[in-house]
Amino acid sequence: MRLIFALLATFVFSFSVSAAEVSGIKIPDTAKVEGQDLKLNGAGVRTRMFIKVYVAAFYLEQKANAADVAIGNKGVKRMALHIMRDLKADVF
Repeated sequence: MRLIFALLATFVFSFSVSAAEVSGIKIPDTAKVEGQDLKLNGAGVRTRMFIKVYVAAFYLEQKANAADVAIGNKGVKRMALHIMRDLKADVF
């Protein structure tokens, strides 16, 4: 699970944006988790063979510029995924 999170965080950092739209999906600039406001740290789209699979958005208490910093942070985090294809759980 940590490996998946690290890969997703690295992916998201490679497409850092401010509250915007990614591949037609509107990404909020904040998210509330456990009563705490988080800031959008980055968002991006995952493609396979030129097919858009999902849009990911990564939220942190304080923005970070490196994946290892974000992962090592003990604070509250949120990863939001918008699946763009009809996928079964075992395929995803």
